[in-house]
Amino acid sequence: MKHIHFIINPISGSGQNNIDLNFLSDNFPRDSYDLKIKYTTHKFHAVQLSKDSIEEGADIIVACGGDGTINEVSSSLVHSQVSLGIIPMGSGNGLANHLKIPQDLKKAIALIKNESYTFIDVGQCNDFYFFSNCGWGFDSEVLKVYENSGSRKFSSYFLSTIRAFKAYRYEFISKVSYENDIFSCKPFMLFVSNSNQMGYGVGLTPTAKLNDGLLDLVVIPELPKRKIMLLGLKVLFKQHKKIKKFLQLKIKSIETEFLISNPSFFQIDGEIKPFETNRASVKVLEKALKVIVKA
Repeated sequence: MKHIHFIINPISGSGQNNIDLNFLSDNFPRDSYDLKIKYTTHKFHAVQLSKDSIEEGADIIVACGGDGTINEVSSSLVHSQVSLGIIPMGSGNGLANHLKIPQDLKKAIALIKNESYTFIDVGQCNDFYFFSNCGWGFDSEVLKVYENSGSRKFSSYFLSTIRAFKAYRYEFISKVSYENDIFSCKPFMLFVSNSNQMGYGVGLTPTAKLNDGLLDLVVIPELPKRKIMLLGLKVLFKQHKKIKKFLQLKIKSIETEFLISNPSFFQIDGEIKPFETNRASVKVLEKALKVIVKA
């Protein structure tokens, strides 16, 4: 008997889904599967629900939501033998897209039933885990505006980008240490990625892999606004490596110290988090999460 727990964020994406116990029972024979459904009611609820499911003996915990829900569920499964299943229900679905998990509900369920899995790397920034990316600067400003917009459509994300761009101010200087190198910069964006997508099919790190034991560091320094606009277009058309001052490195860990002024928040997997220190320690945890994927 396989014990599968589904943790559902009922307001992910459009807030409409067809996942209930009757639907799941039609797809998972009762003589082979013991199913349980749990719904989140507030932020970070999925973390506790996942911990409870582990104690209850779940073999597979399925995150039904966007990257934020997936982050909360996955954070409880790091270094665990419990498998993560994903049913993408969010707006961006960056991690699910990288893993090639279908957005069609029945196809995603069929994948879970096949139970082919792999182990992927996990990023850690101070006390937070991330599975797609984390960042300071412009990307977190965009997400804060987007979060306050009340909409999860791509058009809202695009408008949030424009609004954040118009209002953005360079307010902090970073000293970045990695391996045997140290440099200081006044970044437009400081971004660390584990996956090749940020969401909506857009990414700054197209060569990133989830199982190479490395993270991708991207530093975009202070640039004139016209060059930032050009960079934005090149990102959309996957030509951003042609920007000369665009720095991208493969790393295992970095230490960042924010000088003069600290950012008050940053983003982890598309969710805004308070940043209450002047230092960030980022590292990769190799093959620390067991995930169900296509065979």
